[in-house]
This record gives sequence, structure tokens and C-alpha cells, in this order.
Amino acid sequence: MRYFVITPDGNRYGPADIATLNAWIADARLLPDQTLEEEGTGMRLQAGQLPGLNFAIPGPNLPPPNFGPGQTYQQYYTRPGLSPDDGKKDLQIAWICSACSLVGFCCCLGVVGGVLGLVYAKQAEKKGAPNVTGPRVLSIIGLVLFGAYVVLQIVLIFQDDGRGGSFGRIFNFPR
Repeated sequence: MRYFVITPDGNRYGPADIATLNAWIADARLLPDQTLEEEGTGMRLQAGQLPGLNFAIPGPNLPPPNFGPGQTYQQYYTRPGLSPDDGKKDLQIAWICSACSLVGFCCCLGVVGGVLGLVYAKQAEKKGAPNVTGPRVLSIIGLVLFGAYVVLQIVLIFQDDGRGGSFGRIFNFPR
């Protein structure tokens, strides 16, 4: 089972398994009176009530984090080896790229923006950013519009007007 840590400012961090929560206890990042929320069920309980958590582990005896206005708990609730990057920058880039795919669907910008929008949305999702659906949908719409535009151009090129279609007009084929 995995749990989210609910901080005093209302943010959720995690989900983390028991081993990760015990590592946070050892670093004095998780205290017995902090609230945990079970992943999937949403059931909340105090960390000290969860079986398997060992608050007797000697840690560095760091005081609990005291944050002032504008500071966050994000740096304290990351899995070992992960940066506190929450994917917001990737999400912003995904929005920009997906918008470019819509604006530039009639040129290569449609493909580049659409593909990059999907890639950055996936990266943002992996980092835990919320609401990645918007840039994904816009990127897919941009790619579909680009595909429709290419098909339309191909149809127009090979449209027969008695002179060999667009190629006949371009190269002045006789009627």
C-alpha cells in the first residue's frame, strides 16, 4: 500500500510506500502527528497510527521544517534519487508546443509542435503534474489537422482538370 503525505498547507506528496515513508522518518521529514492519505481509498490517518512505520529509528534529529510564506514542502517529500521537480515547467512547454501545433498545422510546425507537446506532456505526467490532458488533446488535434491538410494538398495536386492536375498547370502540359 502507498500513502500520500498531507502537509499543513494542504498539499499532497507521494504516493510513497512504507520503505520510503520510513526513510522520510529517518530524515525527520515525517512526524507521527502528520496526516497520511491512503492511495486509492482516500482514507486519512495520522502517521503514528500506521503499522510498519518506525518512529524509533534514530535520525539526524533535525527539527521539523518551519516554513515561511512562499516556501513549500516539496523539497522534503521527494523519493530518494528524484529531484523536487514537479513537472510544471514541462507542462508549460507542453502547452506552448501544443498551441504551436494548432497555429502551424499547415506547415512543419504542426508536426514538430504536436510531437513535442505529447513528449513534454508525458514527462510532466511522470513528474506528477496535474491536468496534462489539455496539452495532449491540443497536440493530437494539431497533428490531425496537419494530416488532414497534407491529404487535402495531395488531393488538390492530383485533381484532374484536363491538363494533368496541378502538375499540368505548373509545367504547362498541353490540353
